[in-house]
Amino acid sequence: MAKPTPLQFSVKSNLLISPNMRRITVYGEGIAQYPENAAGNYIKLVFPQEDEQKPCLRTYTISQIDYEQCTMELDFVIHTDGGPASVWADSARPGDTIQIGGPGPGKPISLPADWFLIAGDMTAMPAIRNNLKQLPEDARGYLVLEIISEEDKAALDAITIPAALEVIWIINPEPGDLKKFSDAILQLPWLAGQPSVWIAAELEEVLKARSHIKTQPPIEKGKMYISSYWQHGMTEDRHKVAKKEQL
Repeated sequence: MAKPTPLQFSVKSNLLISPNMRRITVYGEGIAQYPENAAGNYIKLVFPQEDEQKPCLRTYTISQIDYEQCTMELDFVIHTDGGPASVWADSARPGDTIQIGGPGPGKPISLPADWFLIAGDMTAMPAIRNNLKQLPEDARGYLVLEIISEEDKAALDAITIPAALEVIWIINPEPGDLKKFSDAILQLPWLAGQPSVWIAAELEEVLKARSHIKTQPPIEKGKMYISSYWQHGMTEDRHKVAKKEQL
């Protein structure tokens, strides 16, 4: 099946929702072609490259979508690396346009389960918000979130978290460098019963977490999603190659 042709969207607003996360709302008639409940699915931002036939693609998760208003929200972790998505997100203003491909299917938390382990860094925050919306009110287990500063807790938004889900915040000003995320997962007491595990963060961090989880009692097939959203010091293109080799 041919991939859908990227569609043009316009920027509606660009807001700083925490010190290290920016939310850009885009609008376009192409939203009408998106499947129901597309929040949590991924899209591809298309950045043309000078003197290159192929554009540069960058992958992001749909944070929120409004079919009536034909808008969707995309969240960007603020980087200083000067990557194409970071540069665009920092400078995008209302009326600016961008080509967006997709959406592709999301990978939500698997239900039901006796308990849950949801863990991620700020790049996974949109997907984690959508996972939390799917949980039953009596869900128990762990929610592990790595953020860059204390004030970045605001990026979780006003999401209702089940009372029995223990929230563990990790403040790491150097994500992907200081390996605080995987260390926190290794220290969690493994609960009784069959878990559903959802983890997304930096490649080395999730590899370390996965190795640890494999030493625990076997997890039912289809109840574990572990993926890297980025790799420290690497572009998305180079990360995709390493991800295929190691995950």
